[in-house]
Amino acid sequence: MTQKISIIERVKKLRVFSYFRELSVVIIGVLITLAITDRINTNTKRSEIREALSLVKMELWNNLEILEEVSTYYEEDIKLLGLFRDNLENIRAIPAESILENPNVFGRMFEFTPTKDAYEVLKSSVLMPYIKDKTLLLDLMKCYSQMDKVANAVALYVDLKIESAHNSLDIDPSLLYQLSNWMEQGDPYPYFETMLRSNEVRIFLRSAPNVFDDDIFGALKQTMEIMIERIDKGY
Repeated sequence: MTQKISIIERVKKLRVFSYFRELSVVIIGVLITLAITDRINTNTKRSEIREALSLVKMELWNNLEILEEVSTYYEEDIKLLGLFRDNLENIRAIPAESILENPNVFGRMFEFTPTKDAYEVLKSSVLMPYIKDKTLLLDLMKCYSQMDKVANAVALYVDLKIESAHNSLDIDPSLLYQLSNWMEQGDPYPYFETMLRSNEVRIFLRSAPNVFDDDIFGALKQTMEIMIERIDKGY
């Protein structure tokens, strides 16, 4: 009788052991699945973050190219406008070649219109909380804000220039046609002598170099290059 009870108890113990072993296998399987899923989700988020920041980096590169082009235009303007300002009473002291390098100085329009699509998508995405480098995000925000300030300054400069030129050439169309012909024939002096008699143009010549803060283009260029490098190294 005792032996039968012993066998029954042993069978029960084996069944309990088998149950717990099977349960353990199930639990371990679930934990492994959860760990793998979490790892996949983490890797997926990292991949999405890299992709999103890569698009932001490309956008910064494109905006940097536009900035360098606008900066070149502005430097060409300021070079010639400075010559006019320094020789207001006798612009014929300026070599004609120097004027003809940029004959449309008062009519040339340009703008700095940085794109922000990639940054706006990142900013509004669910990825933001998963980007650990919060300083990078803050500096990106400052960089795009800096771009907006430069864009506004460029727009102000071009508006002032075009407005002053428009007021100065409010003259008889036939005279304007003749002045333009002389310009095309390589004699820019009559055209600009007429333009520079205008008080609006003279005021603009004095104010043009002060529209921007010192080295506004160089400062933004440096900021953008640093952001591109940080994204490259971190992601």
